[in-house]
Amino acid sequence: MTIRRLLRPVLGLLFSLLIFLASGEAVLRVIYRDEGRATLGGPGGHSFQHLYIKNEERGRFDTGPRRPGVQRLMVVGDSISWGLGVRDWSAIWTERLAQGLERKGGPVEMAVLAEPGRDMWEHMAVVQEWGSRVQPDVLIYQWYVNDVEVVERRPRFHRAWQRWSRHEQMRNSSYLYFFIDHMAASWLPQPERSYTDYILQDFGPGTYAWAEFERAFHSFATRAREAAPTRLIVLYPQVPFRGAYPLQPIHDRMRTLAGPHQLSIPPAGLVPVAGTMEPQADAAWKQVVRVPAGAAGAVVETRDYYVSEGVLDVAVRLMCDSPSSGPVVLALEAVDHVTNQIVGRSTATVDVQARGWQQLPVKIDIRGTNRHSVRLRLVSPGALALSLASIDIPVDYGFTVVDLTEPLNTFNAHASMFDAHPNERAHAVMAQEVLAALERLR
Repeated sequence: MTIRRLLRPVLGLLFSLLIFLASGEAVLRVIYRDEGRATLGGPGGHSFQHLYIKNEERGRFDTGPRRPGVQRLMVVGDSISWGLGVRDWSAIWTERLAQGLERKGGPVEMAVLAEPGRDMWEHMAVVQEWGSRVQPDVLIYQWYVNDVEVVERRPRFHRAWQRWSRHEQMRNSSYLYFFIDHMAASWLPQPERSYTDYILQDFGPGTYAWAEFERAFHSFATRAREAAPTRLIVLYPQVPFRGAYPLQPIHDRMRTLAGPHQLSIPPAGLVPVAGTMEPQADAAWKQVVRVPAGAAGAVVETRDYYVSEGVLDVAVRLMCDSPSSGPVVLALEAVDHVTNQIVGRSTATVDVQARGWQQLPVKIDIRGTNRHSVRLRLVSPGALALSLASIDIPVDYGFTVVDLTEPLNTFNAHASMFDAHPNERAHAVMAQEVLAALERLR
């Protein structure tokens, strides 16, 4: 009798649970009966149904001969500018922008070179390939924070239940499991560092990862400057958020990169040929490349950087670690990254009597690169020991910054509850903000 009394509530509970699961599954299958065709990232497994201009183009692609007196724009971006999650291509911000410009000032031409998944080096390759063919008056680069990940070290974001062997099978077969998995992963604390922590910590100034991003951005921005007289960078944020924007330090750095600043190549971004990387508290990046006395010849190289032909101003920040009986002359060479030929060379004299850090200005006249990237190579006679803190290049990429952080944080900008790509309303705001920026530049 006691067992029967115990079994009755247990069976009742199990029956109620089964009813709940079955009802939940049925309700979700009705709500998401589009099976993912109209709900980006939603359950069902079908691809979102995007509409195209023709073939798989999701924006204008004016690349032929220019019409006299007609302004031409070129847009470089990723899935945001491709319009992932926006069904009608005419609702994407690029087309809204083109239509807004036409309403205000007559016909415009536009080449939209955006594709899901593109990274910083791929953006550079797009400008390299298409800049001279499109010949834009205005180049617009749509940036998102994952563009900084030229060195990817993302933490594992898998939860305990997501490591279950049947996890993917259950996500594909059960709408209720799919929904609960998504909601739990969204609201529960991260099992490791959050994505924001990862970006702020691993891509700090002076790190190898940030130096690599700056190198990629420099090559992109230099080619963009050659391609178009007017250049905009549109910063798309992670929204929504509460309080201070957690990735504001990254946006602040992007603002700095967009205009005149020192491209500082830290020790973490250099390649020691002779010498070792060591910590040093009073150095600009808390590290130096320590070059011993007697190390004659090439002692340090940069990785390859794209530079326009002509005179390049460079500053070498170093310290003498040993005395010398006479003047010491260092050479800085520019080496073609493809041919390995020296395409520029200049010298600078070290003040061997100086104590502490000194900045050696060097001007290199670079010729014959055939639009290749170059490596900068520091050559020492080996007469004294040196500590190298950085190699600095003054640059001005001349981008106008359009930061969408505040305009997009006032409403739900997501394409669906399962995917954070911008919805049509967000695309309308993007077009409005970029149009206003172009109006201010006139």
